[in-house]
Amino acid sequence: MTLDLDPSPRAAAINKPVEEETRPVIPLADFEAACEELVENMKDAWDDTTARDARALVRMFKGVLEEHGVEHTGQITQYHIGRLRKHFNDIPARWGQSARMRAMSAPELRAEGERLREKAGTEGNEAAVGLKGGTIRKHLGNLNHFLKHVRGHGFEIDDWTFEGLRPKKPKLGSIRKQQHKPTPDEIKPIFSSPIYTGSLNHDRGRKKPGPHVFHDAAYFLPVMFSYLGARRAEFAGLALDDIAEDDGGLVLILRTNKFRRLKTEQSERLLPVPDELVRLGFLDYCGTLQNLGYEAVFPDLFSDKTLNNPGDRFYDVFVPIMKQCLGEKMWARAFHALRHGMADTLLQAGVPPVVIDDISGRLSQGGETSLRYTNPAGLPLMRDALSKYPIITDGIEPKPIKLLPWIEKRLPPPWAREAKNEARRRK
Repeated sequence: MTLDLDPSPRAAAINKPVEEETRPVIPLADFEAACEELVENMKDAWDDTTARDARALVRMFKGVLEEHGVEHTGQITQYHIGRLRKHFNDIPARWGQSARMRAMSAPELRAEGERLREKAGTEGNEAAVGLKGGTIRKHLGNLNHFLKHVRGHGFEIDDWTFEGLRPKKPKLGSIRKQQHKPTPDEIKPIFSSPIYTGSLNHDRGRKKPGPHVFHDAAYFLPVMFSYLGARRAEFAGLALDDIAEDDGGLVLILRTNKFRRLKTEQSERLLPVPDELVRLGFLDYCGTLQNLGYEAVFPDLFSDKTLNNPGDRFYDVFVPIMKQCLGEKMWARAFHALRHGMADTLLQAGVPPVVIDDISGRLSQGGETSLRYTNPAGLPLMRDALSKYPIITDGIEPKPIKLLPWIEKRLPPPWAREAKNEARRRK
């Protein structure tokens, strides 16, 4: 649905009396359509992850409003924004990573949070309930975007404030301690998993030892994340034509493509392909996919049967394998930590922070002067910097390229059928 400055018949029907000279309103049933218009307006500023977060926030806000009998934007008050803030404290911390929980109503989510609290209390553990401060700030920021969008299009909405609701940002001195930065030695056990040494089969036996080494996202992406420290979606959404060659070797072209957008302007960059990735057959793998008519570097993360985020799909596939390899040493925010670990390892090796930021696709912390008077680090400089990261995949024995059977036969992914069946069960 596209919103219009003229009230629709449905909106007009629930307007306040004409004599009150009120503006048109948006019914709750049309909130997600309004959010889609916001996403369209922000397409040059938001990547797919930010758009997805905004959609999740609007769905959650809609659920809280329904709970309190709100029918349209004209009935939203500051109280309801406060109820949403309270809701953040009472839901499972990882609700966004669970399709089952994303489908829950607001009361059901809080009931799930209470169940987790009771279970943790019985076991003497801390309950994983309540969103963290940074996540809450992100959601309130998206709510602010949405409410401004509503008001900017002329629809009625009361004044609002986030004063007293938004968690404070951590002090600069404490930020460094918030994210674990795994060292190369901490990461190395991942590459001893059956993914690299041989699996029983391509499906549920992927974590069990066996004779098969399959080449897919689970095989190549952990190598890429360890050595290059990119954001999850940046590599999961690579296209085959994003791989090129210069005088120094293979290059990854990180740019917006048909599979995903990039987070910021700084995210658009060139990165050298690590030598270890070449040794393990990455170029032959890409050539095999191209011969089969694929466009994505990791087609196993996509399906035309379901709308999915390839980065999230990879998370679901590989985190259980990481947990198997690392056990109690498994760190939080698995792949984001790899990004921090790469940056910290290079920093400790003497690589200038501005070069690390250019490799990572971050806005340099060197200030306006360094941005205004310098160009991003070139590929030779990046190659020199990345050479200072220790080789942690030398124990992997290269194998002839072997695709997943359903990729080789160009069949729909088995996990897409499972996702559709799960959706039917929820209905």
